[in-house]
Amino acid sequence: MKHNIRLSTKEKINIWLDLCEFSSGLMESTMSKKELNRKLEKMRSEHLKRDRIMLEKIGRLK
Repeated sequence: MKHNIRLSTKEKINIWLDLCEFSSGLMESTMSKKELNRKLEKMRSEHLKRDRIMLEKIGRLK
């Protein structure tokens, strides 16, 4: 759903942090510690892979 609400950069960052905190709490309440750690490690490795691919595309990393 799109809307035309104008937000400052600080407001956008605060909303993003609130969303991250909410989703983290939700995952903690529904997963065991082992499952949560496995999921977080997978998410981190996927982020690193995407960052590496992006850097390779712009030619900063060979």
